[in-house]
Amino acid sequence: MRHMAYLLAKSGWQVHALSTDLTEGNAANVFPQATRTTRDGGSHNENQTILRLQHEGIDFELIEFDQNSVTHPHIKVSDFFDRRYSSILDTFRPDLILTFGATTADLRRRAMARARGIRVIFALHNLAYLRAIIQEYDELLVPSAFMAQRYAAAGYKNVQILAPPIWDQEIIATEKEPIFFTFVNPERAKGAELIAHLAARHPDLPFLIVESRAHSGHFNIIAQAAGIEIEKLHNVMFSSGSVLPKDIFAATRVLLMPSLVDEAAGRLAAEALANGIPTLVSDAGALPEIVGKAGTVLPFKNRNADIPVIDEDTIDLWSEQLKALAEENYHQLKADIAKSVGQQYTTAHQINSYASWFASCLNKSPGLSLPQ
Repeated sequence: MRHMAYLLAKSGWQVHALSTDLTEGNAANVFPQATRTTRDGGSHNENQTILRLQHEGIDFELIEFDQNSVTHPHIKVSDFFDRRYSSILDTFRPDLILTFGATTADLRRRAMARARGIRVIFALHNLAYLRAIIQEYDELLVPSAFMAQRYAAAGYKNVQILAPPIWDQEIIATEKEPIFFTFVNPERAKGAELIAHLAARHPDLPFLIVESRAHSGHFNIIAQAAGIEIEKLHNVMFSSGSVLPKDIFAATRVLLMPSLVDEAAGRLAAEALANGIPTLVSDAGALPEIVGKAGTVLPFKNRNADIPVIDEDTIDLWSEQLKALAEENYHQLKADIAKSVGQQYTTAHQINSYASWFASCLNKSPGLSLPQ
C-alpha cells in the first residue's frame, strides 16, 4: 500500500496518508525523522500522539498505539483515528480513498467517504477476504489475475489488476555480491522442508534464510522432523527480516520460492526479477503468472489430498536446477533474462500504469453507498 502511494506521489498526485503504527512496531524507529505532535483526545480527556513527516512527497500521519495502556487502547485510538479521518475528508478533500480492512469501523469509514462522492479503492494483496463479500468500495484492486479470478468467483464486483507495486529505493540493490540461494520466511507452508533437504544435499552451496513470521527456530524444528541433522548444515545462514529488501537482494544469487500454498501476489518473485535475480518457484497460485518466461516454474509432481508432497522426485527436480544455476554461464543467461523481463516491475515502468489507472477512476460516477 505504501509503495502504491509513493508511485502516485512521484507521478504528481497529492497524497495524504493516515495510519496507526500498530503493524510497524515503534513508529519512531520506522520514521526517525518524524515530528511528534500531541493532540487533545476529546471526550476521553487524554492526549494522543501523532508522528508527522513528509516522505517521498507524501504527508504521513501515524497515530501512536500504546499497547501497554490499561484504558482500552483499541477504542481510544479508533475514536481518535475517526476524528482525524473526518477532519482530513473536510480539509484535504480527497478525490479517492485507497484502503483495506473489513472491520465495522473500516466499513463505516468507507461509507462516509462514498456518501461524500469520494471513490473508494479497496486494495488487497492476499486471499483473506474470500469468506464473506466485503462491501463499501468502488473498485477492488489486486496484483494478479489469479487473485482477480478467485475474488470474482467469490462474488466480488469491479475487480481490477495492477502488478505488485515496487519502490526502487527500497527494493533494487545498487551494489551486488550475488552469493546465496535465498529463501524467505521459513514456514512449512512456504517450503521450508524442501529447502532443508536441498541444503543437506548441496553442502557446497551457500543458503540464506531470511526470517519473517517464522524464524530460525521454526526452520530447525522442520528440518529435524524431516530427519536432517541441523548441526551438519554449515552452509545455512540466517538473516533478520528487519533489513530492507535491497540489502537481501544484494547478496542473492538465486531466489527460491517452493510454496506449498497458493501465493496470491508473488510480490517477492517480482522484486527478485526487478533485480535481475534468477528465480525458482513452485506452481502455487500467482507465482507462474508473476515470473512468466523469466523465472523457472517447478511444479510439485505428487500430492496427497491436494497438498504437495516433498518426496525424492521433488527434491531431485529442484536439485537439478540448483546445480545448473551454480554454473556461471547458465546463471548469467538466466540473470540476463530476469533483468530484461523484470524491468516491467521497476518504478520507472510502473509509474505510468498506476497513474493512468487511478486517473481513470476519476472519470467514473461518484461512489454511492452499496445497499447492506
